Amino acid sequence: MTVAVSYPGVYIDEFAPGAPVQAASTNIAAFLGPLLKGPVVGAKGPIKDPVKVTSWDQFKATFGARPAPGFFTWYAVRGFFENGGTACYVSRVTNATYVSSVIANKQQQALADIYSIDVGAVTTQILVDFQNPLTPLLPTGAKLFKTVISGVTVNGSEITIAQKSDPGDGSPPNDARNFRVGDWVVVRKDDQPLGKPARVRTVTPTGLVIDERYGLNITDAEVRLVYNIGGDVRVEVPGKPEELPPDALSVGTTVQFKAPIFDGPDNTDTQVIEATRAEQITKNFRTYRLTLRDGFRTQVDPTADVGVTTLTFHVEISQGGSPLRFTHLASDPVSARYYVKEINRAGHLVRVVAKDPMPFVHPDGLVPNLSPVSLVSNGDFGKPETLDKLSDTDFIEALNNLRRAGDVRLVSIPDGYPRKDDDTPPLTSAVQAAMIAHCEQMGDRFAVIDAKPDLELFGAGRGDGNGSIETQRGSLDSQRGYAALYYPWIRVTAAGSGPPLLVPPSGHISGLMARVDNTKGVFKAPANETLQGAIGIERTMTDSEHGLLNVQGINIIRVFREGGRPYVFGARTTATDLNWNYVNVRRLFLFLEKSIQDGIKWAVFEPSNKALWDKLRQTISAFLTTQWKSGAFFGSSPKEAQGLRT
Repeated sequence: MTVAVSYPGVYIDEFAPGAPVQAASTNIAAFLGPLLKGPVVGAKGPIKDPVKVTSWDQFKATFGARPAPGFFTWYAVRGFFENGGTACYVSRVTNATYVSSVIANKQQQALADIYSIDVGAVTTQILVDFQNPLTPLLPTGAKLFKTVISGVTVNGSEITIAQKSDPGDGSPPNDARNFRVGDWVVVRKDDQPLGKPARVRTVTPTGLVIDERYGLNITDAEVRLVYNIGGDVRVEVPGKPEELPPDALSVGTTVQFKAPIFDGPDNTDTQVIEATRAEQITKNFRTYRLTLRDGFRTQVDPTADVGVTTLTFHVEISQGGSPLRFTHLASDPVSARYYVKEINRAGHLVRVVAKDPMPFVHPDGLVPNLSPVSLVSNGDFGKPETLDKLSDTDFIEALNNLRRAGDVRLVSIPDGYPRKDDDTPPLTSAVQAAMIAHCEQMGDRFAVIDAKPDLELFGAGRGDGNGSIETQRGSLDSQRGYAALYYPWIRVTAAGSGPPLLVPPSGHISGLMARVDNTKGVFKAPANETLQGAIGIERTMTDSEHGLLNVQGINIIRVFREGGRPYVFGARTTATDLNWNYVNVRRLFLFLEKSIQDGIKWAVFEPSNKALWDKLRQTISAFLTTQWKSGAFFGSSPKEAQGLRT
């Protein structure tokens, strides 16, 4: 903004440059494949998003301490962390489905979906029983506080009430102590109101000061407590204060008022507590002031008792044995005892997912119908897991869900390689083609692709339908280099006590890329580096064989001496456009594009003028200069790095 110059002097006009571009992450991988346990992606269920894990121990706790027999995703994630990876997303791929049912209210409106916590068939039914409590959370006899005091004198806005001694039986005194600042009162004379209800401004031992003026020197009148439309209410609870459960009137609790003055079902009005506080009247007597979310819709003059109760419920969850019991749950999401949170926190047999958006109902309509909900396999719900029948579609569904993870930069499907005709599961090259298409469409991630096992190097292979690494490479073109193919498989220690076994290398490669990014930079080729956790490779080859495969864009993992460690000795993409022939070039530009794209979002709706473009040039140049200083670009100066040699 231009400074308004009005007097001689020095003026300062601060210039706000564009916000600096922050470097985007490059080292977060995603792994998709069969695992022993964990949330299912793609099947009908409450969790469809990939799970982010930041340690090997966290992965094992979530997805199992052993691999699924015959599959390698477990080993890939282990290899990622062994090679320096720090965070990754994991999606469990399966063809099983969850058993599910619906939680409804009395009007049969759906409130939530309820699922078995584990995927697969449920033959012994899971019973979720919603029950009415035998005793209410709020003690019996709780009621809206009422007080009517006669024989008062009114003088304008002052009401004089004779002080009386404490009755001593724990009941409220019949004097000014019954009232509190903020209460609404009405003054009557000869059973006729002197005016409209008034708010209490001051309470003294001998009377009240209100915000309305009635007549002067009116004697033998009556003052009574009323509840105004939308105002606070006061609740009287019998018994000693310490006997009241601490959360009986907590925020989010649904309470119901019952009296003939209400026009709701059975003469009730149902409300949700928005705030609560206790008010001590005498040593043994207190009331609770409640702020209701909606407030009474009509003025209430409780000349008769207005009963107050809490709408809570019990839940028992069982599967043929002793039930897990939850007591006095609440139906409102604000409550600390909200039933969805309490059941899910326990993690016992089921998971509840509330409808979003919730149906438009009165607060009592959020209370579940007090009857059992049964979960048992039925048709497509609760189908068992048959991993030998996994299809391309199961993996591609997981890829589609991966779009929700915005910070993924590397994608690996270790078990997604194409099988021979008689192998199980019957996967084709469609999975790896979908990986490449996914990365190209997202424009911010890179596919790390595994070779098939037991491949010949050249030609059509042995005639067993498996082909060669050359033929597999032919199906993996990515015009602008969004993928890289690695060959051969590597040998690692088994999860148990068995002998070492061969596994696809993509998990270890992804970890190596993350390690190089962290230690040297994304511009450094992830090659001539050892694979941690690998103790051998599927086959060795000569330099000339390596060279013939290398020029085709096949990255070779080699052991150069007997008993030596495996080295990654290639960093080429599967690009057909040779400008994108190298992994580090493609990934460097993904990093630059993502960083700049996120860093200049502030400019989207700014006026397109010279000032804006000057800010953008300054912001982007500063970021690129920082990358040049770190070694990402050639040239002895930033201008040379831009190709503008002087």
